[in-house]
Amino acid sequence: MNLIGEKVTNAKYGTGTIMIIDGVHVTVQFAEKVSKFKYPDAFQKHITLENETLQAEMNDIATAAVEAKAAAKEKAKAQMIKDVMQSVEVAKTPVKKETAGATARTNRTTPVKRKVYASKNIAFKCTYNDGGVEENGIGFTNVCSDALIRKHAKKEGIWCSNLGCPCKDYYDGIISREQLEAIQKDGGWACYESVMLIDWIAEAGTHRPSKYDEGIALRIKNAFKNSLAILTTRIPGSKEKDRFVFAIFIIGDFFEGDDDKTGYVQAHPRYRMQFTLEEGKKLPFWKYHANKNQPSKPLWGTGLFRYIAEDEGVQILRDAVEIKKGSKDEQLAKDFLHFYCDENRLDSDRIGEAEGALTRCR
Repeated sequence: MNLIGEKVTNAKYGTGTIMIIDGVHVTVQFAEKVSKFKYPDAFQKHITLENETLQAEMNDIATAAVEAKAAAKEKAKAQMIKDVMQSVEVAKTPVKKETAGATARTNRTTPVKRKVYASKNIAFKCTYNDGGVEENGIGFTNVCSDALIRKHAKKEGIWCSNLGCPCKDYYDGIISREQLEAIQKDGGWACYESVMLIDWIAEAGTHRPSKYDEGIALRIKNAFKNSLAILTTRIPGSKEKDRFVFAIFIIGDFFEGDDDKTGYVQAHPRYRMQFTLEEGKKLPFWKYHANKNQPSKPLWGTGLFRYIAEDEGVQILRDAVEIKKGSKDEQLAKDFLHFYCDENRLDSDRIGEAEGALTRCR
C-alpha cells in the first residue's frame, strides 16, 4: 500500500503529508516541522489518515504487527529456555578425572600455547558514506553525494536500496535533494552512517522477520566500558579484503538493547579518532583480524558487528600512532594507546605483530 503523499492529522501538529515510510518509521511533513513516528503503530496512536478506507487498512496492519512481534518474542523466549536447559545438562555430565601421573605426563608433552586475549572489543561493518568528505577527508557526517546514492540504491542487501529509505526515495524521484537534506538537518537522518562521526554512536541494527513487523531490535550483549569500538568500511566496488578502519573510539557508554530499542555503544568524550581515506587504507581490517574457522579468508558474513580480541585492538592503536605522526592527532594517538592498555591491563610491548587473514593468506 503506497501512502506517500497521503494526508494525516496529529493532535499537536495539525495536518501533514506522509513523505517516507521505511518499514520502521513513517516521516511526516507538517507545516512547521518534519516528524518521525514508529510504523505502523503511529496510525493507531499518533496520526490518522484522512482517507478512512486507508486508515482501516492501517489498523489491520498495525494489529498484525503487534501479533507478529508477540509471536517472535515467545519464540525467542522458548529458545532461551531450551538453551538454558541444555547448558544445565552439560553441567551435570561427569568429567573424567586423570591421575596425577597422567596429568604430569600431559603437561610435559603439551606445547606452550600463544596467550589468548579476551574478545572485548567490537568491530562494526558500515556502508561507505561520503557525506562531508570534503571537510574531514572521510565522510560519515551527511547524506551521500548523488553519485554514491546512485550506486547504493542499486545494491541489494543494504538499507540504501530499501523502498522508503530517504536516499532511495530521492533516487526514485519521490522527493527532491532539498527535501532529503531537510530530513537530515531537522533532527532526523537519512541513514545510520550519515551521522556516525557526529553522534559517535554505533548500533547493533534490527532484524525484520516479516514485512508487517517493524523489526526486532538486536542486542549487544558483551559491551564493556573502556573497550574499543572499531568502525570499518570499504569503498563500493572493492573486495572484502579491502575493508579498512575509518574511526576508533573507547566505549564510554553502552546500552545492551531491549525489545523495542537496538543496542548501541557510544564514544568516550576524549578518546575518539577518525582517519582520512588515505590514512584508513593503511589500517586494513583483515590485517589484524581472522575468522576462527577460516583464518586465511577475509569474510565478514552477516551481522553489523563482531567481537575481536584485545591484542588486535592494541595492534590497531599502535599502527594509528605511526599513521598520526606529525599530524594534529599525534599526541591523541599516543594517549589513546596508553589509556586503552592501562584500563585493560595490557602491555603493548608484550603483544606481537598482527596475524590477521591478510598475513595468513600470503
